[in-house]
Amino acid sequence: MNKKLESEISESEEYLKNLFLNEKNTRIKERLQVIYLLKTRETTKIVKLSKIVAKDRTTIGNWLKKYEEFGLDGLLERNSSLGRPPALNN
Repeated sequence: MNKKLESEISESEEYLKNLFLNEKNTRIKERLQVIYLLKTRETTKIVKLSKIVAKDRTTIGNWLKKYEEFGLDGLLERNSSLGRPPALNN
């Protein structure tokens, strides 16, 4: 499936580029790269985006859905899993 994307990116190219260049977290940097590539119209295909950032196309689709629902802040939000609670409490 090589679906063409119709997402409207509201942030400017310059703003996205600066965020990307200054970001240290690889997870967030990948998401910024996808949004930047869409904004610059480098590509509008999920398959090509998935190859560029080496993520599955469903992952890219999930990121874009999150961006559409919650904006850039929602897309970049760090969800930290607490994992299993400790077996012993102090």
